[in-house]
Amino acid sequence: MTSPFNNNKTLRQGKARGKGEMGSAFSVVASVAILRSTFNEMIPDEVRGYIWSITRRFSTEITMVIKESHDGSTNRLFKAVVTYLDGHALSNSVLPKRLTVGKNENVRNFTYGLERNSEIVDVFQGVTMKWKFNSDINSTSHFETRWYELKFHKMHTELVKKKYLVHVLEMAKMFKDRNRIVRFHTIRHDRWSSSGVNLDHPMTFGTLVMDGDLKETVLNDLDCFRRGKEYYRKIGKVWKRGYLLYGPPGTGKSSLIAAMANYMNYDIYNLNLSVVTSDSSLEYLLLHVPNRSILVVEDIDCSIKLQNRESKKGDEPADSYRGPQVTLAGLLNAIDGLLCCCGDEKITVFTTNYKDRIDPALLRAGRMDRHINLSYCTFSTFKQLAANYLDINDHDLYCHIEKLMEKVKVSPAEVAGELMKAKGSKTSLEDFITYLESKESQEEKSSTAPPLASNVDGNRPEPQENGNNISKSGVQDQSSHTETEAADMGNVGGYSVKAEFANIIKAIFSKHGDIAANSCLQSKQCRSSLLEIVCRIIQKLQKAKLKDLKETELKSMLSELQDLESMRLEVGWLRKRLDEIVEAMRLFELIAVSEKLSDTIFSTEKMRTMTWNEVREHIMKALRSCGCRRLFSSKKNGSVLSSSWLLNRNNNQINKGDNDVIKRSSSSAAAAAAAYHVSSGGSMRGLVFWETNKPLTIEEFNMPRPKAGEILIKTKACGVCHSDLHVIKGEIPFSNPCVVGHEITGEVVEHGPHTDNKTIQRLPVGSRVVGAFIMPCGNCSFCSKGHDDLCEDFFAYNRAKGTLYDGETRLFLRNSGKPVFMYSMGGMAEYCVVPANALSVLPDSLPYKESAILGCAVFTAYGAMAHAAEVRAGDSVAVIGIARAFGASDIIAVDVHDEKLQKAKTFGATHTVNAIQEDAIEKIREITGGMGVDIAVEALGKPQTFLQCVQSVKDGGKAVMIGLAQSGAVGEVDINRLVRRKVYILLSLSNLIESTVYILISLSHSYYLVSVFPSPSMGIKIHLNSRKKNIEKLKDRIKLNIQVIGSYGGRARQDLPKLVKLAESGIFNLTNAVTRKYKFEDANKAYEDLNKGNILSRAVVEIM
Repeated sequence: MTSPFNNNKTLRQGKARGKGEMGSAFSVVASVAILRSTFNEMIPDEVRGYIWSITRRFSTEITMVIKESHDGSTNRLFKAVVTYLDGHALSNSVLPKRLTVGKNENVRNFTYGLERNSEIVDVFQGVTMKWKFNSDINSTSHFETRWYELKFHKMHTELVKKKYLVHVLEMAKMFKDRNRIVRFHTIRHDRWSSSGVNLDHPMTFGTLVMDGDLKETVLNDLDCFRRGKEYYRKIGKVWKRGYLLYGPPGTGKSSLIAAMANYMNYDIYNLNLSVVTSDSSLEYLLLHVPNRSILVVEDIDCSIKLQNRESKKGDEPADSYRGPQVTLAGLLNAIDGLLCCCGDEKITVFTTNYKDRIDPALLRAGRMDRHINLSYCTFSTFKQLAANYLDINDHDLYCHIEKLMEKVKVSPAEVAGELMKAKGSKTSLEDFITYLESKESQEEKSSTAPPLASNVDGNRPEPQENGNNISKSGVQDQSSHTETEAADMGNVGGYSVKAEFANIIKAIFSKHGDIAANSCLQSKQCRSSLLEIVCRIIQKLQKAKLKDLKETELKSMLSELQDLESMRLEVGWLRKRLDEIVEAMRLFELIAVSEKLSDTIFSTEKMRTMTWNEVREHIMKALRSCGCRRLFSSKKNGSVLSSSWLLNRNNNQINKGDNDVIKRSSSSAAAAAAAYHVSSGGSMRGLVFWETNKPLTIEEFNMPRPKAGEILIKTKACGVCHSDLHVIKGEIPFSNPCVVGHEITGEVVEHGPHTDNKTIQRLPVGSRVVGAFIMPCGNCSFCSKGHDDLCEDFFAYNRAKGTLYDGETRLFLRNSGKPVFMYSMGGMAEYCVVPANALSVLPDSLPYKESAILGCAVFTAYGAMAHAAEVRAGDSVAVIGIARAFGASDIIAVDVHDEKLQKAKTFGATHTVNAIQEDAIEKIREITGGMGVDIAVEALGKPQTFLQCVQSVKDGGKAVMIGLAQSGAVGEVDINRLVRRKVYILLSLSNLIESTVYILISLSHSYYLVSVFPSPSMGIKIHLNSRKKNIEKLKDRIKLNIQVIGSYGGRARQDLPKLVKLAESGIFNLTNAVTRKYKFEDANKAYEDLNKGNILSRAVVEIM
C-alpha cells in the first residue's frame, strides 16, 4: 500500500489544516489572557480574595503547607519530608519529569528530590497523597524560602494527622539511618571532634570470625536492644546497654566493635580516659555523646588507675603530685549514675586483656551487662578463617592442624597473619603447620625451664580456658596469663616484663633509678609495656652497626622517646645518646675523604678523648681547608651502643662524651625516680599568684627545661599589663597557682632538644630577644595560614589550662615539686620557656626594659590597626601611638587625666580631649568637621567608653574594641544607626576570649541582647536573643549590619619583627611610653599602682 504522505495534494491539505488549528489555539490563549487582565484590573483585590474564598468552600481537597522553618527554628517535619520522598515516594510512584540528585561524603547512596514546582503522588493505605515542592527567592535579601504542599481529600484529614504524618517521620528516620555512613569520633582538648572521620571498616558479622553460637548470641542481644524502647520504658530503665570484651591480644575485640557499629549503623565515640583531665570533663564528654552511638573504652585497666579495690593495698607505690585526673568514682557515676539518663539507645563497650584487674563495681549489671570472652583460636574458628582467606572448607591437613591447635595457644590474628603469607591453599596450610610446630617446641622449652622470677603477688595464675563464651554480668575470676606466659615473664622492681629484657631493666634501674616511677599512667602493666619499648630501642642499638643504621630508624626511635617523655618516663639519658649517634652518623659519612685529610686529621686515639662537638668542629675546619664539605670517619663497624656502656657503673670508665648522658645517674633508685622537672641544674625565682586579691609571692623554682621548638630565656624585663591585673583580681578565670607576666625581653640561654637548625641559627644562644604574648604553635590550621592570632593550641592549652602545647607546664616549685601554671610564658620570673615562634631578635640599639612593651601593648594595638581596622593613610583615628605608623592624618586621644593626654601628644596625637571637662563626642565631631572619625578604638572595656566609641565614628566608620572586658560586661548602642548608616563594630578578641560579652541594642524603645562569644575553631559567633517570641519578625524588619572581627593581637611571626623595626626607626618612642620602672622585689607595688591608676602610660619590672 502506498503511503498517503507520498501524495503531494494530501500533504498540502494537512499543512493547511495544521496552520488553522494552531491559529485557533493562539486565539483562545490570547482571549484568556485579555479576560484575565481585564478581570484583575476591574475587580479589586479584596473582591477577588472574597470570590476565591467562596470557591474554596466547594473544594473537596485540603492543602497542608510544610515550611522549612517553624516558630523561628528548623522544621523537623520539612527535613523528614525531604528524606521520605527520596527514600520511599520516588521509588514507589510515578516519577516526576524533573528531579534533583546529589551525594556527599556523609551518605552511602545518591539522594533525590523534587525540582521547584514539581509534583508527585504517594499512596498510603489506599489514599492518594499529592506532594508539591515550592520555593521563592526574595529579590532584596536573596534569601530562598522553601516549602512543601500536601493535598488530600477532606474525608481523610484524621488519617493524615494521626497516621500519615507519623508514618512520614518514622520512615524518614529509617531511610536516613540506612543511608548514613558510620563515623568515628575522638577526643581533642577534653571535647569530641566536631565532625569525626568516616569509619570505612569492612568488618561485618558476615566476615567476623567467631564461634557460631557466640556470634548468634551477640546478634540476638543487639536485635533485642534495638527493638527494646518500649520494654525499657515499661520496666523503668534507661535505654542503654554495656558490653565487656576481654581476652588475650589479637582475639578480635576491635573487629567485633567495628562489626557492631556497621550492624547497628551507630557512630563510634572512642573515649581515651588517659587524655581526659578530670571527672567534670568526663561528664561533659558523656553528656555530648548523641543517641544511637557506641561509646568505646579500650583497655580500661590500662587507661587510668582504676584498680580493683579488693586487691591488696601496698601493691602500688606512692605517687607524687599528678594533677587532676579521672577517678573510679567519677567513672562509675558517669556510666551508670543520673548522668546516663540524658539520652537513649546508647551502647558502651569496654575492652581489656585482664578482666580480674577491673573493679567489681564496674563489672556489675547496668555498667557491663554482657561479658564476652574472646579467647585463643579454636579449630572451629580456624576453619572459618581458612574459608575466608583461602576459600577452602575442608582439607586432608585439617586433622593434623586440629591436633596441634589443641596443644598450642594461638590468637586469631596470628592465624590470619600466617594464612595471608602464601597464595596457594596447600602451601599456606603446610606453612601454618610448621608455624604451629615451632610454637609448640618453644612452649615445651619454656615450660621445662625454671621461671626467672615469681609474679608480683608470689602466685602463678591459672591458665585461661580455651574457647569463646559469653555470660551475664557478675564477677567471674579469669586468669590473666597462661603458665607459658608466666614462665616467659620476669619481675624487676615490681614490673612484669619479658625475660629477655630483665637484665637490661636491672642495668637501667641501677644507673638511672626507676625511670617509670613518675609516669602519668597508674597501671603497673602499662608501665611495664613502656619499659619494654625502652628495652627494644636499646636492643636495636646494641646489635646495630653504624653502617647499617638508617636515618629513618633513628627518627622512629626519637619519635618513640618523645611519646615516652610525654607520659613522663625518665628517658632523657637515652634521648641524648641518640642525639650523639645522629651526630656520629654525620661525622662517619665518608671514609674515602680520610686519605685527603691524613695530614690534617688527628689520630683515632686522640679522637676518642674528645667530645662530639670538638670532633665536629675540628673535622669541619679541616674539610673546609681541603675544599670538601662531606664528612669523614675512621670507624664504621663498631657497635653503636655497646652493652658495656649501658651496664658500666663506673663513671671513670665512660667516655667524655657520655658525661652529660649520665649526669642524673645515682646509686639511689629513689633519687633517680624524680620527675623530669627535678633537675640539679640550679634554681630561679618567680612571682606566683596564689589566690584572688591576695599579694603575689616570690617563690623558688627548679630551673625550667625547654622541649622541642622551645627556648629558655634569661628574663631581663617584663611589662606590667592590665591583663595580668584581671587575672589577679579574679575578673578573668585562670588556673592557679600561676606565674603572670606576658611581655618580656631577655637573652637566649638554651634551645630545646630536636629544635630545628633554622631556629637555632635565627636565635642563637646569647642573642637578645623580645617575646609576644600570643605564642603560636606553628602547626595548627590557623598558624599554617599565617593567622597566628587565632592559634588553636595557644587558646586550648595556655589560655584554657595554663600549660604549653604538650599539656604540661614548665614551672615546678623547688621545695615540693608542685606544678605552677603559666600565663603565656610566665614572664615574671628570672627564667622562662617560650616557643620559638613567639620570639624576635631585639637589636642592640633598643633597650631591654622599654622594649618589653612591644610584646603586648604595642603588639595588640598593631593587630587592631593592621588586621581589624585596616587603617589607611589619611584616616582620622581616635587612638594614639601606633596609628601614626599607618599614616593616619588626625589622631585624637580621649582620656580623663590631663597628664595622660599630655603624654599622648608625645606619641603623635594631633588632638586631645578630656572627657570630664567637655563632651567627648561633640568635641570629636567639631575636630572632624561634624563627620566623626573613620576609626575609633576603645581600650578600657568599660560600658561608658564603649558607647562613646560607637557614637564618635562617622557613618560607615569602624568602632574597634580592644579593651579586656570584665565577665558579663554590657554596652548599649542604638541599632538603627548600625543598620541605616553602616557603622561597623569590630570587637577585638582580647575582650572576648576569656568570657562572653553582651551588647544591649535598642530598637523602637525595645531592648534586645546581642551576645558575642569566642569559638577557638570558628573565630567569633554572635547570637541575637529577643524578649519577643517570634524573632523572625525582627529579622524581617531590619537587617543587622554588625561586623565582628577577632583581633586578639598581632601575628607574632609576621608582626613582631615589623614592630621592632618601627621602634628602631623611631616611629614611636619606647622610652617615652614607659613611665614607671620597678625592681623585681617590688612587683606587687607595680600591680597596686596599676590598679589605682597611678601609672600614666606603661610600666615594666626589671628582673635581671
